[in-house]
Amino acid sequence: MILKVCYFSCTTDLSGTDRSLIDLLFSLDRNEVEPFVILPRHCPIEDELQKLRIPYNIIPHYFSTKGANTLKSVIKYLINWGSAFAISLFVRRNHIDIMHINCFLSDVGMMAAKYSKIPYICHLRELVQEDHGMDFANPEKQYRLLRQADLAIAISDFVYQKYLWVAPNQKFETIFDAVNICNYLNEQMTIFNDRKFINVLMVGRIAPGKRQMEAVQAIEYLNLKGIKNVKLKIVGAEESDYCNEVKSYVSSHKITQVEFIPFINDKQVLRDFRAKSDINLICSRAEAMGRVTIESQLAGCLTIGANAGATPELIRHGETGLLYELGKPKDLANKIIYAMEHVGKMRKIAKQGQEYAKKTYDCHAYGQKILDIYHQVLQQK
Repeated sequence: MILKVCYFSCTTDLSGTDRSLIDLLFSLDRNEVEPFVILPRHCPIEDELQKLRIPYNIIPHYFSTKGANTLKSVIKYLINWGSAFAISLFVRRNHIDIMHINCFLSDVGMMAAKYSKIPYICHLRELVQEDHGMDFANPEKQYRLLRQADLAIAISDFVYQKYLWVAPNQKFETIFDAVNICNYLNEQMTIFNDRKFINVLMVGRIAPGKRQMEAVQAIEYLNLKGIKNVKLKIVGAEESDYCNEVKSYVSSHKITQVEFIPFINDKQVLRDFRAKSDINLICSRAEAMGRVTIESQLAGCLTIGANAGATPELIRHGETGLLYELGKPKDLANKIIYAMEHVGKMRKIAKQGQEYAKKTYDCHAYGQKILDIYHQVLQQK
């Protein structure tokens, strides 16, 4: 029997959460699973769903997080309440077997599953406060719905530990996200080929939790030590207070080796950036897992990450990448210096990181794990 699974998404910007959903859908055996997707509005992920020929429905809904404006919060609450009923009608009309919640920032999908009396799975991909700087409008309700889920999937041990305290009796599975490896793999990559410059890349949303300032200060420290051939590209620049703060720091401190590039959704453009870089940085203080870490490893770059969040679960120091101490830009700068002084060793580490990522984040094995979970949940129900 083919399982009908409805995937609930509340994000729209093709961030890591959305890309993880696309890779999950890509990994599924369509002879075993018939997928449907619920989106909150028209957004870039539609193009990806159309390529995969996966049906989707637009049912407006919002995050279940606190807002500054009380009236707007009430309106969003009422819209979400109505949307949960609309989704439950869609679920019953299409005879959905399981609701798979792809993003925990909204309670709408979980409510819809309860109204429809079908099992639901919560895929915990984000840390609401640490990663997004948000709080739930009604935390007790949100966490109660998590406790009532038939299963919760954490994308790292770090995420599992963060949610365990609010759902101590919940059944958890910890499964690293998979990626469509062919989108990022570059087996011809050789780092440190440019004798004039060391090219460093940092990809992702510019936000305090991602700590781009730390990377900038590391470049500044290298300058003070007379090392001025390390160039840093920060891809993900958008208008925000933090982005402007980082740009202002670069300008006022006259750090000429830093370049800001707007956010890019094009996978090929990002592949080209990585193909021209030697080192990729992940400076986040609380990375839930870190797709950019995996993408960097698959691209064949030397990956240097902060020893914080889930990053140490993806990077084994001195084997598949390097780790530095969070909050210490001098330590990050010293790791870059060490890499520059040990090129042969770094090439070996980058290659080991690539092989590790190929084996660990394979989509097909991941798809089978998810399918096994669906059958397990239905049998228990």
